[in-house]
Amino acid sequence: MMKKTFLLLVTLTLSMLVVNAQQAFENKAKLDKTTTGACVSIKVPANVKDAQKVMETVLKNENLKGGKSSSKKIAYETPLLFSTISPNYIILYVTFEETSKDKKTPVTTVNLFVKKGPDAALENSSSDAALIANERTFLDQKYYPAVLENNTVLKTADKKKEIEKSKKEIEKLQKQVDSKKKETEKAKANISKSEKEIENTTKSIEDKQQGLNKLQEELKQIK
Repeated sequence: MMKKTFLLLVTLTLSMLVVNAQQAFENKAKLDKTTTGACVSIKVPANVKDAQKVMETVLKNENLKGGKSSSKKIAYETPLLFSTISPNYIILYVTFEETSKDKKTPVTTVNLFVKKGPDAALENSSSDAALIANERTFLDQKYYPAVLENNTVLKTADKKKEIEKSKKEIEKLQKQVDSKKKETEKAKANISKSEKEIENTTKSIEDKQQGLNKLQEELKQIK
């Protein structure tokens, strides 16, 4: 019941973010070492590796093929049809910039570059306003929620690992406790055995003392 409630809350939260948030913005960024140009960008709460992995999955779900992934970049250099953002064949690049290195709250800026041909300029709102609007919608409504969902999956996996680690630690401690109990029980048994031996030895000494006393009395009578 709690699990279902949690998943419902996550779904509602994601839905609210999708409806209300307009995260993507028109921007200029580095495409490569020599090219800086127009793009649509979005900042996501993920490290570069996870941000890129989620984008690869989202683009695959859009049935895009022929893309090449490298460090901090995805490139579709052969014109393709990406109907979600354009009815025309386009060339697509996605780059990933590390914006925050904080491991607890990482941020990556994701840049979407689009050209309508190998020699064409990078598109902006002046050259194709509808395309830019569609790029923003794609990033806001498909990519950003996918990042949040992936974060939830990763956090859930981390929690499971923590729980498993705690279980192992508890099992280890329990074994130590059980071992100490056995040692204590053995020590008690040894103490009990020693007490019995002391009792028997004491009785033996008393018996011998009585015998000695008797002999001494007999010796007195003989004298």
